[in-house]
Amino acid sequence: MGRRLWVGILTVLLTGGVSAAQPRVVRRPTGIRWVAGIEEARITARITDAPVIVYVCLSNHAACLNFEEEVLAHRTFRKLSGLFVMVRVDARRRKDVAQAFQITRYPTLLFLDSAGERLYTLDSQMTANRVVQYMVRTFLVSMFNSGRRAREAGEVRTAIRRFKTLIAIGQGTVQTREAALAVIRLAAELGEKVGDEEVCFMQSHMTMLTQTMLSLGGTYVLRKSCDQAGLDAEMVAIIDLAGLTRDLQGEFQSRLESSPVGDAAFSMEMAGMTVGFVVRSGRLDIVDKKQKVHRKLPRWIVTRLVMGYYSGDDVLTMGPLPWDRSDGKTPDDPKLDNRPLELPHREAALFRALFPKLWPTSLPDPDVWPWVIGKPHPKYQGEEHKTPEMKAQIDALRFPWMGC
Repeated sequence: MGRRLWVGILTVLLTGGVSAAQPRVVRRPTGIRWVAGIEEARITARITDAPVIVYVCLSNHAACLNFEEEVLAHRTFRKLSGLFVMVRVDARRRKDVAQAFQITRYPTLLFLDSAGERLYTLDSQMTANRVVQYMVRTFLVSMFNSGRRAREAGEVRTAIRRFKTLIAIGQGTVQTREAALAVIRLAAELGEKVGDEEVCFMQSHMTMLTQTMLSLGGTYVLRKSCDQAGLDAEMVAIIDLAGLTRDLQGEFQSRLESSPVGDAAFSMEMAGMTVGFVVRSGRLDIVDKKQKVHRKLPRWIVTRLVMGYYSGDDVLTMGPLPWDRSDGKTPDDPKLDNRPLELPHREAALFRALFPKLWPTSLPDPDVWPWVIGKPHPKYQGEEHKTPEMKAQIDALRFPWMGC
């Protein structure tokens, strides 16, 4: 369950601001969304913070037609193209572009970061696999460059989002030592470009990436929890408890089938929202009414429970629970601060069955970077530049019950 949730969040991070903001789209037979011109592509890239791929070709040119059939029509290329601002340039019509980029062979692919800086030029050995490798590398380098520029400009939140997306990509896919070494190598190359003397990953000691770093002589440092945006690195929390719980009813029911419990009922409340779990003869009903056994829980605890970082047993045995602190210091509700969660025997058994521990198969990592529970932040990046149509497309990609 946790992995599916993270895939959804990562999809929002990677595609939410890219595919929604490409005006004057020209559709080609390949299904790729092409921006009409390179000038417009640069503008769109700056607004959406997306990298650019410039396809420079000649009309009715045999090699270009071949390339379009074998590479541009490739399923993986089409899928990844949604992460980029795509522009097609006919070199006969736009000789200035060919001259500016010193292009002499066709077809040619130019890979630019979101600021328009050329990263790579590819004009030979243009197989689908090789082009896809350059696309992935361009996306990562562009994300890194964007984070670096934001950091230099003092835009801390933006920089954190960029760097955390990079780390999440690596953390979310690394399952073997070989893959971990590849991520570490890339991080080292990126760090060298900006003069960093060490590679740092903000992860739990339980991940393959961290274990590989430690085996290479790295050091693990545990940072204290922090709830202030800009100092923390995670911006994820449950915002619609009832909606999320309803969507996961089938998941909760399957857990009870794996760990049967007797008849029981309890409800929990988070930020004024109540959801109840009622089990009768093995059948689970999820209701929005307060049950006889009712407990209020802080948002950070509920989020970790549902995402699988904490099990029900973890929460029942961890003792006093700090309440949410919107300002990073003062409990939002002092009366509820540092109270342990205690449940009657039957309800405690139901609580444990509903919330098993899923970590480390789910992401991001709360052991080092707890969620920010603070003031709402902007819903759309660069909102002033987004039309109602763009916002609607972004909304369609969001999980309605998660905030990030």
